[in-house]
Amino acid sequence: EHHFTSWLGLAPNTKISGGKEISSRIGKKKHYAGQAFRIAANSLHSSKSPLGDHFRRLKARAGAGKAVVATARKLSIIYYKMIINQQSFNPNALLEFQQKYKQKKINQLRMKLAKLEAA
Repeated sequence: EHHFTSWLGLAPNTKISGGKEISSRIGKKKHYAGQAFRIAANSLHSSKSPLGDHFRRLKARAGAGKAVVATARKLSIIYYKMIINQQSFNPNALLEFQQKYKQKKINQLRMKLAKLEAA
């Protein structure tokens, strides 16, 4: 799957020297299929799906450009696994992840509240 995302121009180009990561960025490569995944990812900003939630979280944290590329990469991996395994899309896996994320967020907020009450 890494070769596929790299071919699409959605994988980071990590430069390593002496075992140390110097820089990591997505190149300017504009593959037509990669562009299609980017457009699809950009359309998720108003979607109420788990992928839309993922896009909005990344956009708030890292900015719109990085969120589009990261979500496009996630979409391309889902597509690749569907083709390789010859399976249809299973939204239940994304819903399970969304429920785990919500529970994790609730636990974080509870811990933050307990910390504020103690102070």
